[in-house]
Amino acid sequence: MRRWTITIALLLLIVTLADHIGAQEVDAARRARLYEPLIVAASIKHRVDPRLLWTVAWLESGFQPYVTSGAGAQGMMQFMPATAWRYGLRDPFDPAQAVDAAARYLRDLQEMFGRRLDLILAGYNAGEGAVRAFRTGRKLILSDGRVINPKGIKSTIPPYRETVNYVTNGAQVFGMLVRTGYFSDRRLARLRNIESPNEEEQEALVTVDLEEAPEDIVDLKKGSVYAVEEIPFPPAKKSATHSVYIH
Repeated sequence: MRRWTITIALLLLIVTLADHIGAQEVDAARRARLYEPLIVAASIKHRVDPRLLWTVAWLESGFQPYVTSGAGAQGMMQFMPATAWRYGLRDPFDPAQAVDAAARYLRDLQEMFGRRLDLILAGYNAGEGAVRAFRTGRKLILSDGRVINPKGIKSTIPPYRETVNYVTNGAQVFGMLVRTGYFSDRRLARLRNIESPNEEEQEALVTVDLEEAPEDIVDLKKGSVYAVEEIPFPPAKKSATHSVYIH
């Protein structure tokens, strides 16, 4: 029953996505099926929303485990070397290792940003330091002397073109997963925050909040007015779907 539930949901998702994307992305949706057991396992282990992990894999590489970007980001979850080292990822081309490391990173972002989807996605794309710097309107000086938000701009998310696109596209994909009931078989339907020490409830999965994009993000997108045109460090990397950055 579980297999048929997930398969039907996948077909519905592909049909929904096909209205907006091309054949390459439809292939990615089919390819995702191979790695969903890893996503479910990592989501339960590290208490992250599986739909969030699925969305990031879609955005980063279209579920391609062996891609390398021009800036050196590697694997299905497109880890830069510094981030891979930070999370103990030895082989970013190993799907199991990459998904596990990404789940741990997303778990940390969930905790930092109160499980808000827009901020989590922005953090994965531009770095949590950048999200905090723009939310507070303060500049951030890194240990190597590079500066984030030197003008003290205040924005819900880093107002980089690629980050705005990443967040809006990610919210759309996540919303499709929600609407199609993805990961909604009997066991996975228990998606909720884990508060109780009860062992059975510890098996449940954590959810992130799906909200409409804040008005300032919508304004950035619709008006094509970006406070900062380029991410100042390091050069943006290209993934199989579109450019992204991981700090």
